[in-house]
Amino acid sequence: MTGKHGFVLGVDLKPIEPFTQEYIRTIVADLTEPDIADQILSFLPRRPDVVLCDAAPNITGVWEVDHARQIDLATKAMVIAQNLLRPGGNFFVKVFQGDLLDDFILHVKDAFEEVKIVKPPASRSKSSEEYILALGLKSGQSETNENPA
Repeated sequence: MTGKHGFVLGVDLKPIEPFTQEYIRTIVADLTEPDIADQILSFLPRRPDVVLCDAAPNITGVWEVDHARQIDLATKAMVIAQNLLRPGGNFFVKVFQGDLLDDFILHVKDAFEEVKIVKPPASRSKSSEEYILALGLKSGQSETNENPA
């Protein structure tokens, strides 16, 4: 979708098969590392328009633990987005339904102009998985590796 004028950088814990397009690159990194935003920025030609995070923790089967770990990952992704995005940029992140979600959504609403909860058709109807679409990073919302929660 970005075409030849855009750039896509994928970040994953494990290597993935490289893409042939020169405007798509992947790196192996951990989004929980303290300097991850700087690492990512060093690979980008400019500040991104969008940060998309589909990360999920290893599921333990203990719902409270899994939900808390997912919200922690989403929070880390939001901090990364606030560090990287151009002004007015957008953020899309996976979350699990649960008691910590409302507070996380409030933090996202503080940082972005518009926030929507999205349940893609590809997500199983019984799954607690949802996505938050945050549009328009507000000015002055750039973080310095601080946790918003």
